[in-house]
Formats: sequence, structure tokens, C-alpha cells
Amino acid sequence: MKPLASIVVVSIIALFCGCASTPGPTDGPTNISGPAWVTQAGGVYKAEDGQTALFAVGSYRVSPNFDFTMKSARASARDEMARILQVTVQNMFTSYEREALDFYDEDTASSVVNKEDVSRQVSNATLTGSRQIAAYKDPELNQYFILMRCDLNSGFFQQMKKQGNMAYREAFAAYTKEQKEEGLSKLDEFIAAEEAKSHPVFKVE
Repeated sequence: MKPLASIVVVSIIALFCGCASTPGPTDGPTNISGPAWVTQAGGVYKAEDGQTALFAVGSYRVSPNFDFTMKSARASARDEMARILQVTVQNMFTSYEREALDFYDEDTASSVVNKEDVSRQVSNATLTGSRQIAAYKDPELNQYFILMRCDLNSGFFQQMKKQGNMAYREAFAAYTKEQKEEGLSKLDEFIAAEEAKSHPVFKVE
């Protein structure tokens, strides 16, 4: 094959390969009708009223028994809220250990407390204040969506401090009194900083 002909063939092949790999107009996620909160990720946000709050979305397929549909969607939202809150609390204590416990023995500092148990206790005490604030029925998907909110006010952070102090005090049993006091003091400071932390605003439209 002559050099010029080879260049033409390679160019044609490259052109077709490029066209094959280019996403078409139907590629990617489809748009869901309805309010923005339906597809917004749940988590800790600043509510429009300025309160730090946990938001979670649950859904359930619409059935002839609409009361059952609503209850199932709420249960789905509460399960999601509990999961998010437990992960959030565990991450907070993990960050505390990483930042504040480096003056302890490294072999014990990474697992000084069972954060899963602590986060479960904090979550159970907190989620009793959760409430539904919005709902949406998608006619195309035949799906019913529920938006739940739980305010993370000073009571939530006090509960974190209470459960955290109890767990870490027991975990610090092998340390001196000075080390215990220093660790618990740092925990109080860390939780206070978490309470004052800013978050993006969650808009319910």
C-alpha cells in the first residue's frame, strides 16, 4: 500500500472509532421530573431557616393501597436517615481520634472506642425528632418520594458529648488521669467545633 493511501485508511479508521466512542444524546442519567430534593444527596446541610439539619429521601412504588405506599416511603427515608447519621457520627469520632489522640500509643489510639455502638446510641436518641417536610409523586416513574428532616441542634451535640465521654472515659482506663482529662477536653473542643461548622444550604422547592 502506498504511503498516501495508508494515511487515508488510518484516518478513516480513527474517524469511525472517534464517532463510536462519542456519547449519543440518550447517554447518561435521565432527568427525573419534580423538585430538586428528589435527586439531591441526603446528608447534613444548613436548612433555609439557618438550622443545621439532616435530610434524607425515601421512596416507594405507588400501589393501590396509597396509605401503605406513604408508610413504606417514610420507613425508607428513616432507614436512610439512620444510616447517614450513624456514618456521620462515626466519621466525627474517627476524625477526633486522628487529630487528638496522636499523643497516645499508636497501637491503641486507632481503636480506643467502639464508634459503631456510640453512633447507634446517638442516632437512636436523635432520630426521634425526625419529621416529614415534603412529598412528591412522580407520575412517570409511578414512585412516591418522601423528604425527612431531623434538626441537629445543641441537644444532638450534647448527646454526642455525653455518649462520647462515657465511651472514651472507659477506653482511657489504662492512661493517666492527666491524659484522660486532656483527651476528654479535646473531645469537648472537637464537638463544639463540629457544632459551629458551616454546611451548604439545602433548599426545599
